Amino acid sequence: PTEVAKHVMMTKICGKEHKLEGAVNVSNKLKQVSVQMYYMLSNYLLDACVQCGDIAAAHEHFKHMQENPRYLVD
Repeated sequence: PTEVAKHVMMTKICGKEHKLEGAVNVSNKLKQVSVQMYYMLSNYLLDACVQCGDIAAAHEHFKHMQENPRYLVD
């Protein structure tokens, strides 16, 4: 798999294992690689937040996405 696919897989696994910090770390690493891929991974990070039961973290992450238009895809 590609490097991006590995990041996506790692984020999903972290969410399923309720390891939100790991999912956030993976997401932060990908931010610098590709904005479009970061956007895709951001959705998986939101899922991980919900799977971990941390709705406050999901809200913060979503707020960050809204405040940084470069992460929004038309």
